[in-house]
Amino acid sequence: MNPEAQRAAIAKAFPKLFRTESMYGFCRIVKVRENLGNMIPCDPLNDLNATHEVEKMLTKQQYVKYIDTLLTVTTNLRSWGDTGHEDIFEMIHATAAQRLEAILKTLDLWVQSNES
Repeated sequence: MNPEAQRAAIAKAFPKLFRTESMYGFCRIVKVRENLGNMIPCDPLNDLNATHEVEKMLTKQQYVKYIDTLLTVTTNLRSWGDTGHEDIFEMIHATAAQRLEAILKTLDLWVQSNES
């Protein structure tokens, strides 16, 4: 998926967290005093805070699938039986883009592009 498609997919999946229509472009909605919403510029492909907010919204079942998917995205391993300390280190230190890819794949929103 290209970056624009990823941003659109995450905004559609989590409309309470993200907006694409604003003077800033893509924004994350943050809670301010008394539950008033405030938008701040962000890019979930580069903002770990934004991806962390999405991680917190996953159900327990989705979270289990997300962790397995994140392992595959960061290490190309398909099974926990093959993991070593280096693999877990890679997963823990996943970039925002890697986390967003794993989230979209977990939610079956990832569309493989035909670009080579």
